[in-house]
Amino acid sequence: MVEEARAAAGKGGPTCEECAATSEQARAALKEWNGYAPTHAEEQDLDSELDRRLARVADR
Repeated sequence: MVEEARAAAGKGGPTCEECAATSEQARAALKEWNGYAPTHAEEQDLDSELDRRLARVADR
């Protein structure tokens, strides 16, 4: 989905690897800061919700 969005926007951006690294850093910071550590299933639910919202906005 990231690659599709980047192509649609006609712009460069972070690679999937860079996004994954940033995501992992954010996850580690949240866990250290407040103990937030979602399970894999919770992450999938959040990803699905984000995809749904992005799709709805893209249709406008």
